[in-house]
Amino acid sequence: MNFINIKYICSGLILIGLLFSCQEDEVGFIPNDSETNPIPGLEETIYKSDIYGTITTIDNSPVEGATVTFKGATAVTDGIGVYTFRDVPVSGQHNFVKISKEGFFDNARTFRSGGSSTQYQRTILQEKSFNMSFQSDEIGTLNHERVQLRFDAQCIVIEATGENYSGEVQVAIQQIDPSLDKLDETMPGDLTGRETDNSLVTLQSFGMVNIALQSPDGKTLQVADGKSIAMSYKVNTDLLANAPNAISLWYFDYSLGLWEKEGEAFLSGDTYAGEVTHFSTWNCDLRSPSIILKGKLVNDNIDLSYYKVEIVNSDNIGVGVFTDSEGVFSVRIGVDTELTIKVYPTLFCQRELLSQQLGSFSQSSDLGDVNLDIDEPDFLVASGTAVDCDFKPIEEGRVILSTTVSFPITNAEINIAHIVCETGLTDIRIINMDDLEQTVISDLDTSIDNGLGEVIVCDEIADHIFINNFLSTRVAIVDSVNVSIEEVDYEGKLFGTHNEGEILLELTFSLGVSNIELEEKTYDINNVVYAGRETAPAAGTFSNSSSLGEITIESIKAIGNKSLVTGFYYYNFWGDETDVITGSFKITYTP
Repeated sequence: MNFINIKYICSGLILIGLLFSCQEDEVGFIPNDSETNPIPGLEETIYKSDIYGTITTIDNSPVEGATVTFKGATAVTDGIGVYTFRDVPVSGQHNFVKISKEGFFDNARTFRSGGSSTQYQRTILQEKSFNMSFQSDEIGTLNHERVQLRFDAQCIVIEATGENYSGEVQVAIQQIDPSLDKLDETMPGDLTGRETDNSLVTLQSFGMVNIALQSPDGKTLQVADGKSIAMSYKVNTDLLANAPNAISLWYFDYSLGLWEKEGEAFLSGDTYAGEVTHFSTWNCDLRSPSIILKGKLVNDNIDLSYYKVEIVNSDNIGVGVFTDSEGVFSVRIGVDTELTIKVYPTLFCQRELLSQQLGSFSQSSDLGDVNLDIDEPDFLVASGTAVDCDFKPIEEGRVILSTTVSFPITNAEINIAHIVCETGLTDIRIINMDDLEQTVISDLDTSIDNGLGEVIVCDEIADHIFINNFLSTRVAIVDSVNVSIEEVDYEGKLFGTHNEGEILLELTFSLGVSNIELEEKTYDINNVVYAGRETAPAAGTFSNSSSLGEITIESIKAIGNKSLVTGFYYYNFWGDETDVITGSFKITYTP
């Protein structure tokens, strides 16, 4: 049997999220910086927009503390897996966010904008478990589901230095199953690829996989220059009939948000085999010319924001995206292919709301309004204005439906037009992200339009707490803290990055005020633990301390039978005056 040497193997085609064909653009591509470097020959439009994204595991659990980057800006997901970018430049042709979280494979969302509206993204992260291994000085063969890797002896190096590596090589492999209903949220990008002539194409996948190597002490490993790894991938039965004898290999470039072609694989029986020279997410794909198809999803005069739209071919293979805050969607699809549009609700009660033939397109086109005639008893329509305790418009807020699905509030306006999972009465939760207060509106009727008027978001504290803190003037740390309260003891975690020595910190603090009620005064932080993965700077490794910094209670406000506590904390990072962390907090407790 032949083998492929690749870091990630290709997942098969899936009905959601795979671009079923690739179209070549007649122009070159410049990644994610088209505000200053427009794509030659293309009418490139740049908008100012917000980006709102949610990140979960495969079982829909929110991923907290994931780092998301977009054009040099960084955001961190909060306790419900949400990140936001405010008023950033987005392109009508190509944008992407990169997502990283320790213990998970990287991911990325590729998208294009149709205007100055809020872009909505959802991403699933795959866990990265290093549960296989081989010795670097021996020939190693590893098998995982449909994937087989074969390593030659002495072919591994330490990625950061390029030095030859000797010892145990730990391997994590995670196939991206082509039968996944949410493939478009699980795979990186949207199967837009870049050809060697710099043209953009869309891809049809026959297999995809994530693979990573590390040493036992956590160093990232790679394939040595001039070496290659053999890899084979068994094609899904339902894809085998259309699998070509030879197929291109593509890896996902997380610096471009695109798939790049490198090498070929050949079919023997039901298995593709080839070689690769480095590890990244790899994909076995056919390519074809592409165009951009835009449209706007509406229900009479209502913009249908944040709905799932799929554009699929006659084999039900295509691409899935979400509409933005104005109901607009934009996808890269194959040319001269009979297409169908399908629409699904955002909530997890996935059912098809629309299936309508579109015909074929030979050039980029705007469908205009696509009317979704919703006449169902579980269609929730509600509108209003969100204000804070001082009756000022909320600048950043969220609406949460069915406890798990979150949508942004833009310019204090609440506009809901969504299918909910149950008929009759339903509840929504509105959160003011600046003051961390929330209001629950109960028993909204799905059979009528609900005019909420002015909603005062001031009832109770949101169930997740944010600490914004800054390390000197160099690194801004935005952390999400889940606070556990027993009597009047407080515990929380702070996550951040110290850029001197590239140290990732995980600090734990506790404030002990046993047997007394909190007062508006300053308390010592009585326990701080350094748990970094690297050696600290010259000042030494952080260790336990009975007194390190202080926390000041500025105000205590009664809310029902609980108290809202606000204040700030201050402490030195390395025991001197150069690296000082300060910040604000908001917590609740029961006196």
